[in-house]
Amino acid sequence: CAGGRPATGFLSVPAGARDGRRYPADVSFYGYNGSWSPHATQKPAANRLRTDVVQLFSSAHGFELMRERAYYRELRAGLAVGGHDYAFDSVSNADPHRAYFRGMVFRVMRGLEYLKSRPEWDGRGLTAHGGSMGGLQTIFAAALDRDVKTAKAECPWCCDMGGVEVGRNRGTWHVKWTPALGYYDPVNLARLIGPECDFEIPRMGLGDYVCPPSGVMGFYNTLKCRKRLCAFQNSRHGYVAPEPFQRFRLDGDAVV
Repeated sequence: CAGGRPATGFLSVPAGARDGRRYPADVSFYGYNGSWSPHATQKPAANRLRTDVVQLFSSAHGFELMRERAYYRELRAGLAVGGHDYAFDSVSNADPHRAYFRGMVFRVMRGLEYLKSRPEWDGRGLTAHGGSMGGLQTIFAAALDRDVKTAKAECPWCCDMGGVEVGRNRGTWHVKWTPALGYYDPVNLARLIGPECDFEIPRMGLGDYVCPPSGVMGFYNTLKCRKRLCAFQNSRHGYVAPEPFQRFRLDGDAVV
């Protein structure tokens, strides 16, 4: 894979493929901290596997899989630049070729390329999904691979990164804006998502300042494909109020 590290992940193929059956394919992406968790680094549990879909559990970082915890701690520490955790260094982010997102984009594209090369794939159905940083990678996938026909990005990260420069709300944990990051901003990438894609945002937290609703709506409003969104009142990035809670749904531009 271009970008310095390979694309890695866990592949699950339904047993029925032994008899020549073909299946739709699904790639899932992890959030910022979740991408280093046992869910992302160790063999997926049986209850996460499906019998009707070829699945790729994609690594955001191109690391080796099923290694000891010390390996991932040391690798993550080595990715820190300028005293910042990965992807947060403003000096690197001033150059689109040095930004951490560059390698991540390449790994997303390469993972999809590999998944589509599998003989078990039916050549038609291809879904991408994830939340937070996984939602950002889902947007990369839908924008850069027209074979992605269904995309679900929950609380997608980094939408309208430059919004803070014009007074839009943002919390304390966010990637500081540089013009070079415009290459990776979902608001710009939305224009690349083709009309054949069905894009859903299952949750947008109206109290989420990691992935602020103003940025998510900027992305949503720029989409020119089939689209749906569900906004949750009192929902922060990692919190949804107990039922009953207020929410509203959009189908295209209509409230439903």
